[in-house]
Amino acid sequence: MIHRNFKLKNRNQIKEVLKKINVDNHQLVEKGYSSYSTVLDYEKFGVFDKIIEKFLKLAGKNFNIVDFWINIYFKNGYVKKHNHTTSIKKLEKVPLKTGVYYFEKPRNSGNIVINNRLIKVRQEDMIIFEGKNIHYSEKNLSVFPRIIFSVNMMKGVQKIWNEKLQQYNLEITKNEL
Repeated sequence: MIHRNFKLKNRNQIKEVLKKINVDNHQLVEKGYSSYSTVLDYEKFGVFDKIIEKFLKLAGKNFNIVDFWINIYFKNGYVKKHNHTTSIKKLEKVPLKTGVYYFEKPRNSGNIVINNRLIKVRQEDMIIFEGKNIHYSEKNLSVFPRIIFSVNMMKGVQKIWNEKLQQYNLEITKNEL
């Protein structure tokens, strides 16, 4: 599902926050960086609220964000072929959706391919698809970076901070199966 032209009024605020978020190399990201390995409490910034709300609305009833991250692709950067599944046994059958919001998508910066189908996207497009679908991106042929926000959403599952372990745990909050 593609939602075209999702305009944000706080783009400049988001750009300022992006400067403060820790990004690093990631095994799936070539010629770019990702915040996927960072414990990112996106709610504390407040600037991502409209993006999160839209992802959740498009995903459907009882879906919750379990992962939120930012990828930045420089010239010739792309994400390798992969899919999103969980290794947590109790969550294997829980519906999982993945979303991508194209925050900065310069001309010739590449599109997304899902299950071998090319989907042409533009800046401010948002796309939601089943996490199990194999997907990757084309290379960014622009000299300007492509910046995307991504999420994983699970139905009836909450991401809960464990203070003692200093990590998030995923807990089933509603039996949706």
